Amino acid sequence: MGNLRAYEEDRLGFLQRVAENYGPISAFDRRTTVLSDAGLARRVLGELAGTAVIRNNVLQEPIPVGEVASWPVARRLMNPVLRKRVIDQRRSQIVRLAVDHVRSSGARFFDAVEYWEPFTSRTAADYFLGEDGGRVPALVRDLLASLPAVAGNVFALPAAVPTPSRRRVRNAFAELRAHLLPPLTARARDPQSYDDAAGNLVRRAAQMEPRPGLDRLVNVLIGNLLASYTVPAAGLAWATWALSQHPEWITRVREEAPRALAPPDTANAQMPHTTGVLMESFRLYPPTWLLTRQLSSGAIVGGYALPAGQTIMTSPFVLHRDPANFDDPQSFAPERWGPGGNADPANFFGFGHGPRGCPGRDLAIISCSSALAALVSQADFEVTGDPTPNPRFILRPRALRIEVKVRRVG
Repeated sequence: MGNLRAYEEDRLGFLQRVAENYGPISAFDRRTTVLSDAGLARRVLGELAGTAVIRNNVLQEPIPVGEVASWPVARRLMNPVLRKRVIDQRRSQIVRLAVDHVRSSGARFFDAVEYWEPFTSRTAADYFLGEDGGRVPALVRDLLASLPAVAGNVFALPAAVPTPSRRRVRNAFAELRAHLLPPLTARARDPQSYDDAAGNLVRRAAQMEPRPGLDRLVNVLIGNLLASYTVPAAGLAWATWALSQHPEWITRVREEAPRALAPPDTANAQMPHTTGVLMESFRLYPPTWLLTRQLSSGAIVGGYALPAGQTIMTSPFVLHRDPANFDDPQSFAPERWGPGGNADPANFFGFGHGPRGCPGRDLAIISCSSALAALVSQADFEVTGDPTPNPRFILRPRALRIEVKVRRVG
């Protein structure tokens, strides 16, 4: 229990001390191994992706053994839907949502993550479901609000035990699922009438053998909607705070804003400052701060023979602050991602790595870039409070608040 107690008292500090004192690979306990080396993390997440598997679903319940190996189906469904060129076709709508969100802000303080959640959730709902996305953000919010009691909680009872917390999760999931089934059914009946991502998803499924059923499509969609809610909102909260601490970068992002908010035919212009701010914020404060896998069969990792059933943990937060991976890793240096920068993308794990890396990376970067451009061009803002990283379900600031003062047009 010694390691578990120390880990629960200070998760990030514990993992950083493990990296400093015990090297690239160490035992957390008899069944859990910690990787503190980028090369080993790439091996587990990349080369061993078929063996090092994700065992829990979006409800934080064990995935049936027979379904564990079926994740490539979900990737074949989603990857074409989330390609950058496909997202670019809807960029003008993303920009409109970003500007509307900022301009609708009242002159009051918001929790920094909660300020951005309506934008990120509405963007995802609109991207996937168009006009059918109306109630989706609220239903996703309810499901996410129920998850922390069972996710990342080492004291939570097993999923098979019907606790009140577990019932709340299942009820919220069932309500979201029931809401999504009708629009997906409509797209399955007439796929050519819908040009949103859910329509593309259904058309993609119709081309696959065996053809995934609607149940599978709903679950894939829910997973992407959950990932598109608080994770990018936390990333935007960190980026907003970083800008407030480095006002020279506000000026640089503001100079790029006309390109970020431009019509689709010119929106592909490079925005190295805006992208650099986002990437650096995701590097220093990755919302997905811990990646876990479980070996379905034995494997050699870092010279050690790990048995089937072994859990492997690696933390992007720790890897990103290792001087072996990034120069001056504690500093906020967006220029490292721009032309002439020395950041090695292979050492960046903010969106995971390998075949199970985040399929929504481009959607997150484009929507977050639009949000930052809208904020600095449409408003002045102040960020106050406690930025201490809080590593629970995701990595979010402990108590940051943002006040947005919209500028008058003209």
